[in-house]
Amino acid sequence: MRTYLLITILCCIATVGSVNAQKKRQMLFEDYSKGVVLMKNNSKTMAELNYDAGNQKMMFKNGSEEMLLTNVAQIDTVYIGNAKFIPTGSSFYEILQIPNGLIGINWLLKNTSQGYKNAFGVTQQAKVETLNTNQLNYSTYENQYTEVYKLANQNEYCIFRDGTPLKFKNKKSLLKLFPGKENLIETYIKETKTDMKNAKDVITLVNYCLGL
Repeated sequence: MRTYLLITILCCIATVGSVNAQKKRQMLFEDYSKGVVLMKNNSKTMAELNYDAGNQKMMFKNGSEEMLLTNVAQIDTVYIGNAKFIPTGSSFYEILQIPNGLIGINWLLKNTSQGYKNAFGVTQQAKVETLNTNQLNYSTYENQYTEVYKLANQNEYCIFRDGTPLKFKNKKSLLKLFPGKENLIETYIKETKTDMKNAKDVITLVNYCLGL
């Protein structure tokens, strides 16, 4: 038990050290919201959550303390209000249901925030501590649908085929996912003046592509 506690403490210290070198935070949501962390072992946790899209870290609030959600590899899904996130490496994809399928957004925001339905805000850098998800108290959650966001970004996206995520970051990599339909997609992009740095435009474009 003492050995396990020591390992946990050392892991927390290492994570805190990396936090100090973080870029300025770009919080995906204006405020921390009630959410749920669903673990791969089916344990569930109610928590106040937000996503730091500047550093691609899931954040947890306990009173006035902001903490990093650790043990990402053990997390199955995170729900923040109406938004759904799944882990990908050390970051998360927000999963959006669109008319013709699903799109995943791996948010990466830089400096300037522009809101859509008051979904986004900017939080200044503050003290951050780590939170090991094993320490949370588990409860139930209610599955909710996601909303569509609009923000200038440096995001990575994915679509799903047979449950497999296929990633893209720009027009070139998107076109590779739809062989034989490149001309139709190019024409659509030109006619609609799609901005690949605008998440709302990308979501609309992907919905069109999935409907071809």
